[in-house]
Amino acid sequence: MKVSIVVPWLDHHELWGDFYGALRGETPHEVIVVDNASTPPLRFVANKLNLRVVRQKHNLGFAAGCNAGFEETTGDAVLFLNNDVTADESGWLKRLADQMEPGVLVGAQLRYDDHGWVDGKPYPYLDGWCMGGLRDELAQFGPFDDDYEEPGYFTDNDLCVRARAAGMRLREVRLPMLHHMVSTTSGPVDDERLRLLDANQERYQEVVREIVGQPEPVVS
Repeated sequence: MKVSIVVPWLDHHELWGDFYGALRGETPHEVIVVDNASTPPLRFVANKLNLRVVRQKHNLGFAAGCNAGFEETTGDAVLFLNNDVTADESGWLKRLADQMEPGVLVGAQLRYDDHGWVDGKPYPYLDGWCMGGLRDELAQFGPFDDDYEEPGYFTDNDLCVRARAAGMRLREVRLPMLHHMVSTTSGPVDDERLRLLDANQERYQEVVREIVGQPEPVVS
């Protein structure tokens, strides 16, 4: 299984050491780093990872940045990975790749918390910091809906709901990996960020209600 890794990246050059450490010893088909107009531009050199930086003229944000990177991939499968990760041991990418098969989205963290609930019902989702699947299947879904407000809250929920509505399964693969900074890289939580969060939640809820309202809903 040839796995392409897509990483949207804005500034935070200091994360490179831990990120490279997490990938050192792994064998990705390629690593596409989407430089969302970082200042200064990203200048990573890691040929053993088959890493390539795709520079954007302006910040596309998480969803559109992931989609831009996705268009550059050539592997059988694509893994979307955040830049604020560390790994305690090698071999995690093979664990994920071994679980990638038709009809399945895989990820490091399957969640059932109230972030994904709609109208009192839970809608499980794979947390977007480490999530992927077969490239051809992801291409059917976008993969991410970039009409959400950035920094892209609920885009992972949205993708998982649409995938499940198409009959796909969500599969958690426990990994020796940590997602450290969570929302730090997207900026402080202020009134504007809360407004965007509310707007995205409303959009996500509308997506779910539209799917559930179909004659034979497959999302539960």
